[in-house]
Amino acid sequence: INACLTENESYHQEHDTQTEVSSRNDARVLQQQTSSFENALPILRKRLGEHHVMVTHLMKSKALELRDEGEYAEAISCLEATLDVVLRRQENHGKEFQQDNNNNNNNHSSEEIVGIITCIGNIYKRIGETKVALGYYKGAMQQLQAAASPVDPRHTQMISRIVKRMESQLEKTQQL
Repeated sequence: INACLTENESYHQEHDTQTEVSSRNDARVLQQQTSSFENALPILRKRLGEHHVMVTHLMKSKALELRDEGEYAEAISCLEATLDVVLRRQENHGKEFQQDNNNNNNNHSSEEIVGIITCIGNIYKRIGETKVALGYYKGAMQQLQAAASPVDPRHTQMISRIVKRMESQLEKTQQL
């Protein structure tokens, strides 16, 4: 028994040391990724333009990295900035947005907007702000319903299920 305990203790000490080293490495990788985002974004903006799809994809990726690291306020701020850029791109449909030469530009933009709004809702849900999250999910549903051309019905079904589930949860908590 003592041999097993000693072996188990030795394993945990070694595992704890590996975990500590791994955590430091993860922090370095995150710092490098964050630095890469910060370095790449101005270059992409300069070369492709503020409203280019690649720019907004990078902005959203940065926000998701922030979210994964628990930097929720910064992630939400980054997603809101991304949403602002996408909305401006949609407004300027006849200018930068036409560069794609794709007939589904408006629909693509709507789905991108829905994705960003849903991400914001997901973060609020993660931090326990259910009512705020529900507002974002409902906004995503409205965006899908207002899309100029048909969108993938799975998106509508998925968000509809989320809204119903969250409304049910809110009703249950209000009854308590």
